[in-house]
Amino acid sequence: MDIKDAIGRNIEIGKTVRYTATGTTGEVEDLKIKDESYWVKIQETDMWYIADAVEVLYDNEILDKEDYYNKEETFNEESFKEKQSDFGEAGIGDNVTGGG
Repeated sequence: MDIKDAIGRNIEIGKTVRYTATGTTGEVEDLKIKDESYWVKIQETDMWYIADAVEVLYDNEILDKEDYYNKEETFNEESFKEKQSDFGEAGIGDNVTGGG
């Protein structure tokens, strides 16, 4: 049976998938059809997910947890100031919604 993910890739047992709603990632342990829908069981969570809500990850898309937490991010002060100035001057007034 060909079970497709949210972006049309074939889902197979042993493949790594990501649940798009939460970012939960894991290896496919089992597949089933229930109530005319395809379901995928992720080994790490021991939970079933509807196939339309997961996406198969290629090897280069899989980030190891240790690598994720050790990923060094640099702070760009100029970029931060630019984003901050986009908010402009915010004020609080008594006519917030424009309603009467």
